[in-house]
Amino acid sequence: MKHEKLAKDFVQEFHKSVLETTQQQLAGQNRQWSAKKRTGISSPPTLDFPEMISYREKAEKYHWPGIEVIMEVYENYLREQKQEQEFLVERCHYLQRKNQDANNNAERLHYQMTELLQLKYRLDEERHGHQAAIDYLKRTLQLMR
Repeated sequence: MKHEKLAKDFVQEFHKSVLETTQQQLAGQNRQWSAKKRTGISSPPTLDFPEMISYREKAEKYHWPGIEVIMEVYENYLREQKQEQEFLVERCHYLQRKNQDANNNAERLHYQMTELLQLKYRLDEERHGHQAAIDYLKRTLQLMR
């Protein structure tokens, strides 16, 4: 069913493209025909002007691969797009997990830093107290001498 819809969509798009190209070529021929009519040259338009000769040569060299080949290529393209999207989604989830782990680690380190700073403050206070006691004992000993 999906294959049929893709084929139908492709065929419609292809026909639309061919129709537009044909209309552009006919419009160009009509302009040339009108210009020739105004100048008095009344030969009917031919398909032998340089653009058409070049187009014919290209068309003769071109080999139409067929709708099956084009559909296969298009399906491969869709499959690759889906694989790329799946890869990117997986990579995004991986990076989100890694980011969450890094945030958790940063929070844990912040907590440890806070505890260490509080401990440092208490130890500094304790050291000042001990230093004051040592200084007092030194003064007392000097006074006793």
